[in-house]
Parts: sequence; structure tokens; C-alpha cells
Amino acid sequence: MFIGLGPWRWSLPLKDERPISEYSDAEVRKLPFFLYAYADEDVLVARGRSGGLAMWVAADPEWQAKAGVLQVYK
Repeated sequence: MFIGLGPWRWSLPLKDERPISEYSDAEVRKLPFFLYAYADEDVLVARGRSGGLAMWVAADPEWQAKAGVLQVYK
């Protein structure tokens, strides 16, 4: 894994580099579902446990209002 801060980059070894297929079911259940790869104030990118890519973006208040996110349901 690489960590970057401005122009500087550091390589950090992961704790355990076994493929997920070699873990027991009990060990897999204890693993985090996402491994975060990138985050800033607008975007979050992560790899899922099965290898998929997940991306989240910040929603501005105008979009939230149009999408009905701000409505309160009773």
C-alpha cells in the first residue's frame, strides 16, 4: 500500500498479504468490508471485499433538495 502526502510517497507493507480465499470463514467475517484507497473532501474510493470498486461523491444541497433526500418521512 502506498500513502501520499503532497509530493511525498511512502510504501507501507500490509499486515497480512494472504489472498482472501485462504482465510477461514470466521476470519473473513472479521475483515472490514471496504479497504479505502482514496479520500478527499469530495470523493471517497474503496475496494470491496470481493474486489469491486466503490465510489462516493459529496452531494451539494441543490441536488439533495431535487432528489428528495432532505424530506422527512412520517
